[in-house]
Amino acid sequence: FGAKGDGVTDDTRAIQAALDASLEVYFPEGIYIISETLNARTGIHLDGVNAYSKLKANASSFPGDYMLSITNDTTTSFMIENLEFDVNDANCGGIYLYRPYNRCVIRDCTVNNCYKLQQ
Repeated sequence: FGAKGDGVTDDTRAIQAALDASLEVYFPEGIYIISETLNARTGIHLDGVNAYSKLKANASSFPGDYMLSITNDTTTSFMIENLEFDVNDANCGGIYLYRPYNRCVIRDCTVNNCYKLQQ
């Protein structure tokens, strides 16, 4: 879908296109700059190469409240693994989950440089 993961290019549109088209999205080693909230469906499986696959918020122009939002439609499962979310001191959170979930896995992920908490 054209995401570069070079730490410079804004990969938001390419990643969102992948999330819209597939329930399996793999992030090879790289730093993927995002400039707005990515929206994923339930049933999604996001996978990377641990700390070598990083989604990094563009702190200077991030308008959203979260880097990744997963909303519950008809299913209640998802898996996110082996990814780093670098909020990069942007005024947003890491991952937003809407509605109760069953069969959810977030494994071997980190959220860094995040100072916004919501209760």
